[in-house]
Order: sequence, then structure tokens, then C-alpha cells
Amino acid sequence: RVEIGPPADGALFNEMTIYPWQDLRLSVIRSNAIGIERLPGEPYRTDQDTYFAVVLLSGRYSLEQQGREVFLRPGDITLYDATRPHRIHCPRSFSKLIVSIPRAVLRERIAGTEHCTALRIPGTEGMGAVASRFLRTSAGQAGRLNSGEFSALAGHSLDLLTLALTSVPPGNFSL
Repeated sequence: RVEIGPPADGALFNEMTIYPWQDLRLSVIRSNAIGIERLPGEPYRTDQDTYFAVVLLSGRYSLEQQGREVFLRPGDITLYDATRPHRIHCPRSFSKLIVSIPRAVLRERIAGTEHCTALRIPGTEGMGAVASRFLRTSAGQAGRLNSGEFSALAGHSLDLLTLALTSVPPGNFSL
């Protein structure tokens, strides 16, 4: 239940590589300019009941969800609920990583996860920088690691994402 708006010139291009990663999925995406709007409604399958952690690799990226809007720079991280209405706008070509995290897995780690969406976690300092670099390196080495080595990185990625999320508290809510 997603509406996709192609770029003004009509040349839609989107390339995605998906790596299964224990309970998670790591996706590497390159695309032309695009607009995406998630329409209201529940997911059709339980494997769609996820949060998406986004690491912008290049280009510009904005996300709106739950009355908040975030603008990412390369290296920055944000989180959104894939089942709730949201808008993504990328005005030109971009690339990003997405870590798909099942709702139950993230809720075991952070109470109040629903308050963490559409927040900018800077990829240039603190835990955001550590998590961003680890995820970018993991994605860059995915084809060079054996499946056991790559799989072992998933838990560490989730630990780092959790620490990065809790380093940017959402307004007046305590995680």
C-alpha cells in the first residue's frame, strides 16, 4: 500500500540488493529521484511489521512521519515505522542502506520505540557515527564475507542502532 511518484523527467530507476541478516534484513538501494507515500492500513503479512533504520549514503532524503519531518545528510540515520503512514522525498539520485527490524525485536530493546521515528541521528559524531560507519562497512563487505561471518554482524548492528537511537532522545519522552 505504497504510492510511488517517479521523478519529473519520468526516468524511474531503482536498484536494490537484499541480504538476509538473522532476524534482520540489510538492503542496499540506489535510485533516481523518487517520492514514496505509505497509505494508511495494516500490513498484509507479519514479515512486513517492521521498523526501517535508514542510513543515507549519498544524495538528499526527507522523511515525514507522526507529525515530524527529518532531513538527512550522507551518513545520518533515521528510523521509521513501515506500517504507519509516512512520506519520503528524494529530489535527486540517492543511495541508502535500510536495516529492516521486526517490531517485536526492537521493542524488546527500547520501550517507546514508536516515539523514535523521524528523528535525525547525526552520522558525524557520537553513537550515530559509530553505528553509521559499522553499517556502511558491513554492507560494503557483505559480498566478501562468508555467510557465518556476515550473519554474526547482525546482532552487533542491532546493538549499535539501539545505542544510536537512545542517544537522540525524542522530545519529552524518556526511552
